[in-house]
Amino acid sequence: MKRRKTMNASVRHYTEYVRDNLAEFELMRTEVTAGDDVLVSRTASEVRENAHRWREPGKMSEGPVLVIGATGRTGRLIVDRLVARRVPVYALVRDPAKGREVLPPEVPQFVGDLRSRATLTEPMATARSVISVACGSAEHHNNSPEKVDYHGTCHLIQEASAADVDLVVFVSTIYASRPDHYQDVEPTSLGWKAKAEEVLRRSRLPYCIIRPGWLTDEGGGEPLALSQGDKVEGRISRADLADVCTQVLFLPDARGKTFEVVTAPRGQALNLASAVEALEPDADAAPSSRADP
Repeated sequence: MKRRKTMNASVRHYTEYVRDNLAEFELMRTEVTAGDDVLVSRTASEVRENAHRWREPGKMSEGPVLVIGATGRTGRLIVDRLVARRVPVYALVRDPAKGREVLPPEVPQFVGDLRSRATLTEPMATARSVISVACGSAEHHNNSPEKVDYHGTCHLIQEASAADVDLVVFVSTIYASRPDHYQDVEPTSLGWKAKAEEVLRRSRLPYCIIRPGWLTDEGGGEPLALSQGDKVEGRISRADLADVCTQVLFLPDARGKTFEVVTAPRGQALNLASAVEALEPDADAAPSSRADP
């Protein structure tokens, strides 16, 4: 009798522990038997999905895609491709008049600026994925690479983390990690892109970093080549870059990876999904901890 009372007390003790300390698992079934261990046999599917969403999303997240830099020459092409795929899309614009001029009328627009974090809160709250093609200019101090490419990206990451978005696609540039190697452009502008990449990798956000070659305004549709290591030299049309940015939203293997993309030599065909799958994930990605940019 004494052993039975002791066992009942243990059952009550462990049951209370599960209720008080494991409530977030939304237990579907618990069972306590004789012995010293309490086994949680099943957790709610939502909890499992959140635990694995960084590496194994399985499919594109439901909900709108927010395009930052939407009125730029590449941004507007990305918006057009998302609309063509019937993907819900929002545009972040600094100039609403320009937005009305160059973007499809059915695309909702938010007036905002990467340089002002407060303007990102509302549009980010509506998005499940983000594509950022914003870029600073070395010719204008108020729009400098430091303010836009670095500090602006830090603002983006902070607000995207607060909104718990499912994916950030960040368009960087080739030679971002080697700014002194390429002398035909402003090295400082490449360096700030590299610093923004580092902040994004250290964040807990699921991401894909695309480093396009030197951009052209050609028609697109050319074969492409993907690589890693920031050693490739080449060009890519804005049209082809827009296609890549759109497609990686649907490629789970793109998450946690940084890669360069340029136009391939003639005759070389590329299956983007297979090429992305073959890439190595970033060694310094940190899916389990938040950064504080």
